Amino acid sequence: MAVSALIAEGDVHSVYLGTGKTGRVFGALRLLRVEKNALGAGRDGALLACTQYFGDRPAELGDPALRRLLPSDADTSSAIADEVAWVDASVLPPSPRRTLLGRVAPTREERDLEVPHQAENGWAMTVWALTREAQRYDAARIQAMSPQELAAAVKAQAAEEERRRAVIAHMSQSFPKTKSPGTRRRTRGSTITKSEFWHLLKLANARAGDSPKAVDPLVESLSSCSKANIREFDEMLAEELYRLDRRDLAAHAGDVGKSNDGFLYARCFVVSKGRATVESVLADPSKMPKDRTFESLLYAATRAYSRRTGHETEWSTHFSSETGSNSRGWR
Repeated sequence: MAVSALIAEGDVHSVYLGTGKTGRVFGALRLLRVEKNALGAGRDGALLACTQYFGDRPAELGDPALRRLLPSDADTSSAIADEVAWVDASVLPPSPRRTLLGRVAPTREERDLEVPHQAENGWAMTVWALTREAQRYDAARIQAMSPQELAAAVKAQAAEEERRRAVIAHMSQSFPKTKSPGTRRRTRGSTITKSEFWHLLKLANARAGDSPKAVDPLVESLSSCSKANIREFDEMLAEELYRLDRRDLAAHAGDVGKSNDGFLYARCFVVSKGRATVESVLADPSKMPKDRTFESLLYAATRAYSRRTGHETEWSTHFSSETGSNSRGWR
C-alpha cells in the first residue's frame, strides 16, 4: 500500500507509554515529513519527532505541548534534528499503543530539518519502538523454546520494560503532567506560554506576502486550541506590538512608518519574524525592516476564534496595538 494511504505530513499520534507511579502515561509523536523511497527502493520514509506532551490521558489536538519538540533544553534545529528519526512507512503496522489524533501543520523549520535517512536514534525512535505490541508467550510456546530462545525472549522483554521506564522517568522530570478531566481543571496560568506563542508564530509565513493565506496555517492551528489560549495568543501579540510602538522605530520603518496604520502593520511584520528579530530591533532601531508589512497577522486570533466558536471575539487586549499607545515610546 502506498505511504499516502497510511500516513501524511502533520499527523499527530498519541502513544501509550505504559504505567508509571501514578497510573497510565501517554506521550505523542508528530510526523514532520514523508518521502517516497527515502529508505531505499520501495521503502517510503516517515520523519518522526517526539513532542513534549506527557499526561495521564491521550493528548487533545489543541494542546500546546504538541507543538514543542524534544529536546526540552535546546531550541535549535541541530539539537532537534538529533532527536528525530526516520521509520519505514511502507510497512507501518497498526498498534493498540498508538492512536491518530489528527494533524498539526509542521513549521517551515520543522519540515526543513536536515536528517540523514539512516537516522534511527534519539527520543523519536525510542518512543516509536514502544508502540510495538509486546510479544506474548503462552505456556505451549514457552515449553517449545530452547533454553537459549527463552533467555533471549526474557532479555528482550526486560530491555523493553527498561526503555519504557526510562522514557516515563524522563518525561515526568522534564514536563508537567496533563491531568485527565475531572481531576483538576486547567488554571489561568496554564494557558500558552511565551515560548509557545513564538512557536505558533512560526506558522505565519510573511514571505508569502501580506495576505490572509499567509496566516492560514496559524489560524488553523489556533482554531484547534481552547478559547482561553486563542485569547492569550492575542494578548501576547498585542504586548509585543506595544513594545515596538516607538518613535525611533517608526523613523527607521521607511515610508510605512509615516502613517499610524502603516507602522502598526510594519510592527506586525517584525513580530512575525520571531523573538530574536524583535529583541534585535528594540536594541538597535537601525535594524527595523524598511517598508515591510504584515497586516494579516493582526487578525489571526480573531479568525481562529470565529472558526472555533462561530462568533466574533469578546475581548479587548490589555495592551493596545494602535500606533502611539505606548506614550513612553513617543516621548
